[in-house]
Amino acid sequence: MNSLRKLTSALAASLLCSGAALAQGFQAEDSASTRNYGIATGQTAQPSSRVQVFGFPAQGRTVDLQLLDARPGVAAWFYLSFAPANLALPGLGTALIDLGAPSIVGSVTDGSGRASVQMPIPYGVPSGTTVYVQCLTADVLGALPLFELSSASELTVGEIALPITSAANLDGSLTLQNGTTLSGMSGLYGSTCAPFGGASTVEGSVSLQVKAADFALNGIAVEDFKVHSGKNATALVWDANNCHTATSFYTGFTVSYRIGATEHGPLDVTGVLTSNPTSVSLDLSPIPTLGAGALGGVDLALQFTAHRVGAGYFDVRSNLWLPADGSEGSLVTAEDADLAFSTMSTAMANALASAHVD
Repeated sequence: MNSLRKLTSALAASLLCSGAALAQGFQAEDSASTRNYGIATGQTAQPSSRVQVFGFPAQGRTVDLQLLDARPGVAAWFYLSFAPANLALPGLGTALIDLGAPSIVGSVTDGSGRASVQMPIPYGVPSGTTVYVQCLTADVLGALPLFELSSASELTVGEIALPITSAANLDGSLTLQNGTTLSGMSGLYGSTCAPFGGASTVEGSVSLQVKAADFALNGIAVEDFKVHSGKNATALVWDANNCHTATSFYTGFTVSYRIGATEHGPLDVTGVLTSNPTSVSLDLSPIPTLGAGALGGVDLALQFTAHRVGAGYFDVRSNLWLPADGSEGSLVTAEDADLAFSTMSTAMANALASAHVD
């Protein structure tokens, strides 16, 4: 019982009341970790109000508790409990949650009968904890007050979704190490990582898939030049403090291209890949001479601007990752990139903080 009271207090202290409804979220589907149940009851002619939960209720995350289809411009109270119920309350309706020790947060419905409050999930809440939510509304503008109890929702706190992933469409150039530009290049860079050994390091991997426009070197035409991350690259471990800033890795890649009718590669090449939120560069070791044709022994450098977006933005097509809508990466706006990077960074910060909690 003491642990339940502490958890109730933690949730109540974390609840932030939103005075205005969050209109953007009302059309969203319920989270997979929530369930709606029961029906609205009360003194109104046709009780119809309902509660839903929008967001993934994991440690360190925030979910929206949303009331829909209520009377407009009325007081609304969100009740939170740790057990369901089915109790008739004369003059009010049917309580679908346990009212023994609920947390209560007030709001007001907008002109469409909607209201919303935000509920941050503290890190101390154990995975698997279940919370039940129901809303009471009161219309006091008439001769007699009209009360209504909404349907209810059940949400179960889950683990933080790991690993944290990001992706970036790349636009840049392929140059010799001496600075001579050979060709433009484009493709995709991705990263995935999760806390490793507590909150001081992260473990993950990076991937690079890029293709150059056809070019000529010393009068020899080179076509279909591609660089991919090595298939058997080992997991990388790096400092959590800079996991979303400048990061360098020494790892393996494969290079392939065509000269005339001859296909060369994939050739194994090592290189140093450096990434930050807005750019990616790769300094390749000399291409092996065996089986490389005219490019054997050549030092190459790749430099890209990164248009970073969520990984779900991309599809895999013809062994290259391209924007799912068929557009070029240059159509990804700076706002898109900033939002995706901020979301990824926040998710990792939450994961690291959770890893640090005993």
